[in-house]
Amino acid sequence: NDQDYIYRAINFNYYTTSMALQTFLEAAIEMKSGKLYAPQGTKKCVYFIDDMNMPKIDTYGTQQPMTLIRQHLDYGHWYDRAQMTLKDVRMINYIACMNPTAGSFTISPRLQRHFSTIAMGIPSNNSVKLILSSMLDGHLQFHNFQRSVQEISAKLLDSVIAIHQEIAKNFVPTAVRFHYNFNMRDLTQILQGLLRAMPGVVKKPATIARLAATECIRVYSDRMIDLNDYHKAKDICITGATKGLDTLIDPQELRDEMMFTAFPPDGDESAFDEGGYAPMISQEMTEKVIKEKLQDYNENHPVMNLVLFKDAIEHVVRISRGITSPNGHMLLVGLGGSGKQSLTRLAADLVGYQVFQITLTNNYGVAEFNADLVKVFTQAGAKKIPTVFLLTDTQVIDERFLIPISDFLSTGTLPDIFAPEDKEVVFSAIKGAMKAASVQFTPDEAMNFFTQRVKQYLRIVFCQSPSGDTFRVRARRFPALVTGTIIDWFHAWPEDALYSVAKSFLADVELDGNDLESVVQYISMVHSSVIKISDEYLESERRYNYATPKSYLELISLFKSMLEQQRNTTFHNAEHFEKGLQMLKD
Repeated sequence: NDQDYIYRAINFNYYTTSMALQTFLEAAIEMKSGKLYAPQGTKKCVYFIDDMNMPKIDTYGTQQPMTLIRQHLDYGHWYDRAQMTLKDVRMINYIACMNPTAGSFTISPRLQRHFSTIAMGIPSNNSVKLILSSMLDGHLQFHNFQRSVQEISAKLLDSVIAIHQEIAKNFVPTAVRFHYNFNMRDLTQILQGLLRAMPGVVKKPATIARLAATECIRVYSDRMIDLNDYHKAKDICITGATKGLDTLIDPQELRDEMMFTAFPPDGDESAFDEGGYAPMISQEMTEKVIKEKLQDYNENHPVMNLVLFKDAIEHVVRISRGITSPNGHMLLVGLGGSGKQSLTRLAADLVGYQVFQITLTNNYGVAEFNADLVKVFTQAGAKKIPTVFLLTDTQVIDERFLIPISDFLSTGTLPDIFAPEDKEVVFSAIKGAMKAASVQFTPDEAMNFFTQRVKQYLRIVFCQSPSGDTFRVRARRFPALVTGTIIDWFHAWPEDALYSVAKSFLADVELDGNDLESVVQYISMVHSSVIKISDEYLESERRYNYATPKSYLELISLFKSMLEQQRNTTFHNAEHFEKGLQMLKD
């Protein structure tokens, strides 16, 4: 925060070459005289390097970005291969961090010798509880919660910490479950959910106890990759909450997904606090509210032919909770056709967010993607429009698309993609707001003010399929996609969902009642059978075969088209023979 310093955050895992890193470093310096370069004015610059050990090791056992930093620390300069000159770079300092359990595990001793090394251990339970209780107790006291609610805060945190330890003990990371890393980030997410409680909604100890259990289930269970892990994690959360909070928790309510919603549980927005969080009244009421919102959405937008079965409604509740949370960026993981995009659009509309999505063209590239990013950042930060930037894995035609996204998720700073004319548009849009907030206008202060507005009003939702190695490789190259987001894993559709979807899509087909029921049951049975056989195939042959929701919808569409084709053929044949018979009679 010292005004004499410029702060720049670097994510090393983005930079595979020294030239790419050099371009980023030089954005914060200017030529003073001759070959002398330094930060603008009389300021000094601090580069904070995140994940220092992450760059890929090349053929010769070196890591080019680290070598560039080492050259600068050794000799005070680096070589500009474009201009064929040396640049003496002064008034710069480096602070670096790394996770010793990931990446290349070691860094070059020739580079490390320039740094004072400090080991950061995991805080003890007492330290964690002190951190969490300081914020939770302050929130409860500041908003004048009931005395009985304030008195159980210590029990709440004891239960949350116990659940966290049990989850970390039972779910360890593997090659497939690489994102099963549970740390302070997860406890912080639970605390953020508790801090959303308001005294108008949380009037009894039982309500805030239910909120704590809800947040634990949302943070831990929703990221599990299959239903077995999901139910096991959910049972741990419910059991831990019930044990720590005595009779305040009704386990059956939590098992029935009677949790909290980020939208009015009865649909009455006038009685719902902005950014609020309220317990469900009933599953039926929540389903009614969401279905009514879907009808309103279809009247004002392109129609989404959604079947809101139980799992779909639960995902809408999860996504709406995620995008209304502070820094509530989300990672939705599910096979094609799971409904990730459609449910995100519905959830965003439910909580008052607009959805922005890129449109791919033949010549769409990094420059066009950055231009779209500038557009969505300006929409959120300059115009104060709550916006969800929805990006899917199929739209990432160049892995460089994820560099600015991951940069924003991990550091909270805007990527360096704004041209001078873009900055002028931003500055003119926020000058009035800065004056109202008593912030003196300077280019640096204006960008800081704009960045805070973007963080407040923009949410990034990235949809990724778990099939193949793409997800694992991206999570390795861009860790912020996992660590900086709220994960919601879309599991295979259950039997009731398959039945509901088939019945809805076949409702317009002219079939006898018994025939329609038989066809619906048969189609859902076929899909379930293929999933079962695919699991056996994986176990015996160690090869994957995916029966996705998209293929299920294609099966229904194929049946409808073939039925219509056969009926047309039969009709034309009957008409043809009828004419022939008439000719014979004549």
